[in-house]
Amino acid sequence: MSGSHFETADIAIVGAGFAGSAAALVLARAGHRLSVIDPHRRYPADFRCEKLSPEQVRLAGRLGLRVAIRCQAREVCEVVVAHDGRPVDVRATRELCLSYDTMVNAVRDAWPGGVDFHEGRVAEIATSGDRQHLVLGNGRRIEARLVVLATGPGQKLRAALGVRR
Repeated sequence: MSGSHFETADIAIVGAGFAGSAAALVLARAGHRLSVIDPHRRYPADFRCEKLSPEQVRLAGRLGLRVAIRCQAREVCEVVVAHDGRPVDVRATRELCLSYDTMVNAVRDAWPGGVDFHEGRVAEIATSGDRQHLVLGNGRRIEARLVVLATGPGQKLRAALGVRR
C-alpha cells in the first residue's frame, strides 16, 4: 500500500449490519474513536424479520435501544409451524418482531459522536503487530489499532487475511 496519508482510528469496523452497528455503539460509548465502513449510509429495506425474546429486549434496553425498538416492533403471541404449507404446530410465545433494516438503523441512530462513517467497501487490508491498514474502494486510507470484520457471509476480506470459517 503506497502513500503515507491515513485517517486514523482506534478501531475500524468493516460492515455495519446489526453486529457491526451494535459493536460501534458499545465501543463509541466506551470512548473509542471509530471508523465504520459499510456500503450503505442507511441500511436499505430488506425482506428479513427479527424476533426478539424478552431477554433480548432487556439487552436492547441496556444498550439504550428499548424505546426505538418498541416503537417499531409488533408483539407476537403465537408462532405457527408449517410443513409443506400445512400447519403442524402452534406455539405460544411473547416476542417482538421488526424488520432487520429497522433494527439496524435504530442502532445506527443511537451512535454517539466519535463514529466516523465511510460509505463504501474495503478494497485492501493489511495487518501488522500494532497497526492495521485499510484502503477503501474510493482510495481513502484508514489506519487503526484494531479491525473488526462484521461482514456477514462475505469471504473476500477474511480470505485476504488467511481466516477460514
